[in-house]
Amino acid sequence: MTTVLRQRIIEFVRNAEAGDFGELALELFSEQYGRLAGYREACVRQGVTPETLSAWREIPMGAAPASGSIELEAHVIATALPELFRSGPLSLIVGSGPEDPETAGTGVGALLEILSSHAPEGSFVSRNPKLDTRALRSWLGERQRDRRPVRLIGSAAGYERLLEFLDRRGLKFRLPPGSVAHRLIASQATGSTLGAASLNDRLGLSPEACPLILCQSGATPFLENPGGSGRFRLPHWVRAVAYGADRPTLLDLASLDAPAHRKAPGLNALEGGEVPVFEPVAGP
Repeated sequence: MTTVLRQRIIEFVRNAEAGDFGELALELFSEQYGRLAGYREACVRQGVTPETLSAWREIPMGAAPASGSIELEAHVIATALPELFRSGPLSLIVGSGPEDPETAGTGVGALLEILSSHAPEGSFVSRNPKLDTRALRSWLGERQRDRRPVRLIGSAAGYERLLEFLDRRGLKFRLPPGSVAHRLIASQATGSTLGAASLNDRLGLSPEACPLILCQSGATPFLENPGGSGRFRLPHWVRAVAYGADRPTLLDLASLDAPAHRKAPGLNALEGGEVPVFEPVAGP
């Protein structure tokens, strides 16, 4: 990708007034058509080339590579999920490092790596599947004493390790009022996630304080709306096509290194088999 196009997309992500979605989408398609051979072949079979397109809705859907590193930009995360970059509440990032089979090569793993590098001062950060239990116990004790709200961020497996740690030591722990526990799930997930009810029971949180963050490799993560089961907001650099019972297709300008237009993630990842709903954004 040219440096100029990448920078224009970055500026648009940071500021919706800094560009035009449709114009950038067509330019990104043209660049990806020329660079990604497999995607180009699929487009040719459909009779679509950059010269034949007149609107972003006509861009053919593609698929992310089955393997390989896909860049996830820190500025995309900070703009899509500003809650996770607040300097107020302390953060606990639990679970997963590069060697963790649950998150290796997934959007969850990439997101946790970025958040680990940008965690506010005073955070407890666990990059590895094996928690540093001594440091964790000390950190939790400090939070109980100062009663400052905590922002937990972790994968289902990370939270399960945290709860197992508390159970093994017979520790009773309730998070201070105003605390939130974000639960990360990957679009590739096939099993059940750690339910909000489990965290509510063990950590004293309400279900509304345990929102999901739906991650897809190399593209924008989506935060569950407050009080909205399975409803996710779309930032201004993502558009959806075909609402209804089936998953829509999403065109995500932040998907710089894989086809930007693809099926929405997470059909089988939500609790109770719920199909995720993506809130549309205003604009053409």
